[in-house]
Amino acid sequence: MQELIFRNATLEDLEKIVEIYNSTIPSRIVTADTENVSVESRLQWFNEHNPETRPLWVIEDQENKMIGWVSFSSFYGRPAYNGTCRIEHLYA
Repeated sequence: MQELIFRNATLEDLEKIVEIYNSTIPSRIVTADTENVSVESRLQWFNEHNPETRPLWVIEDQENKMIGWVSFSSFYGRPAYNGTCRIEHLYA
């Protein structure tokens, strides 16, 4: 079995994250988006993540090729939901 590497995403990873996301749009199974999103349109989403409470991880194979990502995003903006998150994950 191949070992997978999870690491915190950096801004330099955002282009590949968006590429993986956009690759799922034609199937209409993974996302409700019908048009590709841009890197610029995902900047705010990227910046809402942090390693301590809302990580965004990239998943790499043993050759350090990004094959997916995992996002822990806030579920709802009210304080009572601070301990709750929505998990998204996509693989190339």
